[in-house]
Amino acid sequence: MKVYEILHIKTFRLKPLLSFTASKSHQLHLSKYKILEEYCGIVKYILFVSREIWPPFNSLYAYIKIKKEFPREVVLLYTDENIVQKIERKIKKLYQIHEKDIILRKRKINQEISFIRKILLDILEDGDIIDITGARKAMILALVGVENIRIVYLHLYDMRFSEYPFMMRPISLQKLMEVSQ
Repeated sequence: MKVYEILHIKTFRLKPLLSFTASKSHQLHLSKYKILEEYCGIVKYILFVSREIWPPFNSLYAYIKIKKEFPREVVLLYTDENIVQKIERKIKKLYQIHEKDIILRKRKINQEISFIRKILLDILEDGDIIDITGARKAMILALVGVENIRIVYLHLYDMRFSEYPFMMRPISLQKLMEVSQ
């Protein structure tokens, strides 16, 4: 936990996106993500990417459209290099179209639950969002017992539309689900 001290400063800046006013000496005992989330609604978004392009991308796109917020940092946990490159290009293009900045990180994983769990525990912080739409069973099992995170997935009521982008599927046949853990 980092401590930020403010001494008689009118405006304190933490990263280029966040500014707030301080009238007296204050100490903020919040992690950098708690400060960013509290003032800007920005958290880390972790995507599991396995064999398909559309499920993880559609879920991130749905989150952005429905929640009306762009995660500042997106982490791709992947098994296939070719698939993750395609998704990476799509995510960069989405952020470029909306003129948003992004920190995009990639971590290669295998199907061993203990290996995935170790990586998750290394990168997770309180309040992070984990998207399990494109996850395999081992990826989901690695989350058992992990607390203080939000789990999201895009539920599709009719699988005939599974190969289509989010914006080309009827909204009534899909729903962004969120579970706090």
